Amino acid sequence: MAIRLDLLSDASASGDAKHWPGGDAQFAVVGTFDGATVQLSVLGPDGTTWLPVGDYTTMTAAGVANCVLPNGCQVKAEVSGGTSPSGLYASLVSIGDDGN
Repeated sequence: MAIRLDLLSDASASGDAKHWPGGDAQFAVVGTFDGATVQLSVLGPDGTTWLPVGDYTTMTAAGVANCVLPNGCQVKAEVSGGTSPSGLYASLVSIGDDGN
């Protein structure tokens, strides 16, 4: 069964940190960006610094990107810039060999 985390829901700012069990995932973002950037980030080894997962998970328009995340990590969708971003939705869904 696929795991799904809703990272942003009708948002205009960064979401809260959520636990991700690790593995292959699909990051999807939609909404009114209005010049903003939405980036998937993972908590770094110091337990304080948020690190970008990769350029492909940094979006300035609606899109989908696949990524691989470490076991037991903390993730969040970070919103930066833009004039008035609104209605932003972001999710992280597991994908794998079982067809999910």
